[in-house]
Amino acid sequence: EYLATQLRALSARHGLAGERGAGLLRALLLDDERGPQIVQRALESQPLGLLLNAPRPNLLRFMPALNVSEAEIDTVIEMLDGLLAR
Repeated sequence: EYLATQLRALSARHGLAGERGAGLLRALLLDDERGPQIVQRALESQPLGLLLNAPRPNLLRFMPALNVSEAEIDTVIEMLDGLLAR
């Protein structure tokens, strides 16, 4: 639920279309088709790369490990916030 809540807040902050999913399998719905570009920038980000998947151009998918911590989710949200702001 924590991941879903953080993704909803991120979506609202950037005026995106929302989030969906169940449990830790979540997706962020983008307002355009920049998913592949965000994935590429995430892979190139330093010092920590962010592993994302864009199964559709307007969708970012998240599949963290079952033992992911709230602190790790916060780090991902912070990194994604920066990528979306570009």
